[in-house]
Amino acid sequence: MTLAELFGGIAGAIREKDGAAGPIVASTFPERIRAMETGGGAALTDLVITAPPRRTLYNLGEAFDPTGMQVQAVIAGGAVSIGHDSLTFTPSGPLSASDTSVTVSLQLGGVTRSAEQAITVGKFAWWSPHMTGAASPAPYVVTAGFYQERPANGGGEPWKMWDGNTETGWLAQTDRALLWNAIDLGAARRIKGIALFPTQKYAYPPAWFDLEASEDGTDWTFIRRVSGFTGKAEYQRVEFEAPFYARHVKISNVHESPDIGGFAGINEIELLIEV
Repeated sequence: MTLAELFGGIAGAIREKDGAAGPIVASTFPERIRAMETGGGAALTDLVITAPPRRTLYNLGEAFDPTGMQVQAVIAGGAVSIGHDSLTFTPSGPLSASDTSVTVSLQLGGVTRSAEQAITVGKFAWWSPHMTGAASPAPYVVTAGFYQERPANGGGEPWKMWDGNTETGWLAQTDRALLWNAIDLGAARRIKGIALFPTQKYAYPPAWFDLEASEDGTDWTFIRRVSGFTGKAEYQRVEFEAPFYARHVKISNVHESPDIGGFAGINEIELLIEV
């Protein structure tokens, strides 16, 4: 990257320190920018993170999010705020349990400077059983109170809400008390969140549903009501402050879409599970 690219041809705001203990003031000096450009990367002496990102705790497999992070490049005695698009982040892909920091780097005129941002990667990961049928693969089993056959929506069978395919899903149209969908995980797991990918063929996300848990599939415990879904084609994730422990997980009392009364459609569900 060159200074012309960094400043977009416009004089940047350079924060200058007037002496070791003097105040920091903002000024714009086009002639200094041109001088730095002539000097090349030698003008870049340091990279400093002045404010951390909003998020430093991650689940396994998630990617680093720099939102909220403020970074400054120290250039020829001054400091310039740097946008995220001008920076590189390592690792740039899914985070693993061994990742304890992210390296933030800026390259300017052939010179690279970096800074470290500490992060924590937990033991939970977003998970789907990738069902191929109501009871396959073993040991997972999916049951439901009702479903609506919709070939154009990939069938509408209950297990298709758990198949890992956002093009297929579960669609139901009936009394709300029968609108439930449950999965037997085969063994008790610690669960800390749920994600929903809404139906796209008909855009009928549920207004809300109740999340329940059970050890035996008979006696159910209410965990919480989950709401706030939109029709956007994306996973809409809800993380809980504390995990719960269960073998059977059920979404029940599914409230029909606010757009089309009587219908509720979910293309995919994921659970945030300890691995």
